[in-house]
Amino acid sequence: QVYLTIKKKRIEDLSIKTIFMGLLTQCFFLPYSIHFQLYPLLTVNIFLSFCDSFIIGYYIYLKMNQKTTVLEETFLDDALLHA
Repeated sequence: QVYLTIKKKRIEDLSIKTIFMGLLTQCFFLPYSIHFQLYPLLTVNIFLSFCDSFIIGYYIYLKMNQKTTVLEETFLDDALLHA
């Protein structure tokens, strides 16, 4: 999902609620994995937490810069229609 999000620079097909729920789940599994010394599960959860955090950050970045893109596309479309 990280690869596709960066490659397409699209966030419309992402469910940010699902990503937040996954990150919350990984935070809950962190103490469980440490307590029971489940190191493979700990490794996977750390990796998934990094990926989910990156997607959330990229989601916010694209949302902040989306307004400029929409304005540019609007002006370009109007210029092409009137040319």
